[in-house]
Amino acid sequence: MKDYYQVLGIGRNVSQEEIKKTFRRLALRYHPDRNPQSQNQAEEKFKEINEAYQVLGDKHKRLQYDYMIALSQHRQKFVTEDDFGVAFSQTLDGETLQQLLRRLAALGLSFNSGMGYMRGCRRGYGRRCRRW
Repeated sequence: MKDYYQVLGIGRNVSQEEIKKTFRRLALRYHPDRNPQSQNQAEEKFKEINEAYQVLGDKHKRLQYDYMIALSQHRQKFVTEDDFGVAFSQTLDGETLQQLLRRLAALGLSFNSGMGYMRGCRRGYGRRCRRW
């Protein structure tokens, strides 16, 4: 997966305005019509810059891209570093279990199924709250 932030030469926490300014500056710099001596190279770079801007310039696509990058980084870390080997080789006391759950939450896994013990105890459910 391409790093679109690196293609545009910006940080991950820049604003949408900064992305737009950077894109315009790079688009003018690498436009094929402005680089007749190396038109093929400029065209490839221009396409790459345009592709990066299509993703990062749209807030919704940018959020999806950031999520996919974070997910792929966590998957690589999980596979290559084996973070949980120590936790499973020991007995699971309370602290070790909490650490394990924090690490799983960092990977985006959630164990909240919506079937908790408080279900039905909100206003408007009537007698169901008494059954719990």
